[in-house]
Amino acid sequence: MAFIRAEFMSQSLKRIVPITVVIPSDTTNFSGTGTNPAKPPYKTLYLLHGIYGSDMDMITNTNVMRLARERQMAVVMPAGENHFYVDDSNNGMKYGEFIGKELVEVTRRMFPLSAKKEDTFIAGMSMGGYGAIMNGIKYYDTFGYIASMSTAVITKETLAPGMPNPTPMCDPDFQQAIWDYDTLDTNEKNPYVLLKNYAAHKEEFPKIMITCGKDDPLFQNNVNLSAYMDELGIAHEFIPAEGGHNFDFWRSAIVKILDWLPHGYIIPIMDSGDVFGVKDEDEQTA
Repeated sequence: MAFIRAEFMSQSLKRIVPITVVIPSDTTNFSGTGTNPAKPPYKTLYLLHGIYGSDMDMITNTNVMRLARERQMAVVMPAGENHFYVDDSNNGMKYGEFIGKELVEVTRRMFPLSAKKEDTFIAGMSMGGYGAIMNGIKYYDTFGYIASMSTAVITKETLAPGMPNPTPMCDPDFQQAIWDYDTLDTNEKNPYVLLKNYAAHKEEFPKIMITCGKDDPLFQNNVNLSAYMDELGIAHEFIPAEGGHNFDFWRSAIVKILDWLPHGYIIPIMDSGDVFGVKDEDEQTA
């Protein structure tokens, strides 16, 4: 599995941006199973980190690189910089357009990635879960699958004083800058508004999975969002699980997501960490 850190000039963000990419272009099958590694163009997951995080979060805190390699899937991880992956009307930096359009177009030019909607996936945790749902829905013609872990559901109610939010999200200036707080009841940075406005296209929506830990302070927000999607007739899976709002939960959740996404035969990979190429069931859930 090739591991690549790259930079490119973003028109949407008006500056050079970093990305981390893992791609199975160098994978060789020594397992003797008779199966062969997938050939390009590769199915691709665009994976979004949470608040305080970086494009390296999932590499350093989960086993996503090995999991993706076994499933012969490329993973692209951009930097969200606490901007929640939505367009910023105050400074003209279009984080939503960057995720939903430019990042996909640029990485397809840079790497041998499939251009098919059904091979293009978006997922994330917390802030990244919000970004995955918002951009997966808005750019429903780009993505075939959306998966959200522990979604940060943004409304005036969930941002209210006393709600369980990281410090930056409690700051009124931050709320106004990121979500145009004064109009959050009616603007499309509110997922309820976005879903209602786009519901007419629900037959064209990507397949959707939402999962959240039962001990997560955001669990009820995720339950409520799922219920609203049911009201609108938006097909999705809501999967409650044991756990909280942390990487202990997300390490397990990313396994479920990668297994839910369409992929080929899981190839036992022989490398310095497993010279026998034997699938380790414990490792698959770590």
